[in-house]
Amino acid sequence: MSRPNKTVGTELFAMTALTHATTLNVQKSAEIDTSTMIAGIIHLHHGFNEAAADNASGQRWVIQISPATTGNRLWVPYQTVNITYTGTTASEVFGSTEPAAEVLITTIASTTGFSHGGDVFIRNATFTNSEWATVAEFVANTSITLVDGLTNAQTITTSILFPDAQHNAIPMDFSGINRLRVLYYNNFATASNTVIEASLTTLDSYSIHSPWSTV
Repeated sequence: MSRPNKTVGTELFAMTALTHATTLNVQKSAEIDTSTMIAGIIHLHHGFNEAAADNASGQRWVIQISPATTGNRLWVPYQTVNITYTGTTASEVFGSTEPAAEVLITTIASTTGFSHGGDVFIRNATFTNSEWATVAEFVANTSITLVDGLTNAQTITTSILFPDAQHNAIPMDFSGINRLRVLYYNNFATASNTVIEASLTTLDSYSIHSPWSTV
């Protein structure tokens, strides 16, 4: 029997808050050597970081690949992921402090802009305590229940819920690909401030495993 060997959670972009730009503004991840890898999945996370009128047509992810092991002249696009949102981004402060592992967010003054099954970004005044979540259900203008418990405690008035987060998982076959990187464009005049995060999980090799082995 063969056993897959994986590398999980290679960081492309740490959770990063970006201010929108009216001129060219491109964020570029580190370059990843994929020459010895078999396949992988890139995980892309996008959320809003302010309540503002927004047209996200200028915001997008671009996954680039290269057949070369070094140099800059052979980067080509593998896949583009557009951020699809037009309107005014909503936000709602936490009306009560909620501990880590809590799923019920109480004392929500307005649930306008939130949806059942919708993804959200939770911004904490201590940015490293910010997180992503998914709405299971809500009671209009009363409470929001999350699918999973909070990773961090979120506090009254310093933690804010933003709806309309967007997540994408992009599978990749690394045959013929020696390097990859991810670009994020944040340069549309009416775009709101955003938060991004990206990581990579790879299948690196298979090892032979005896079915009679106790290991």
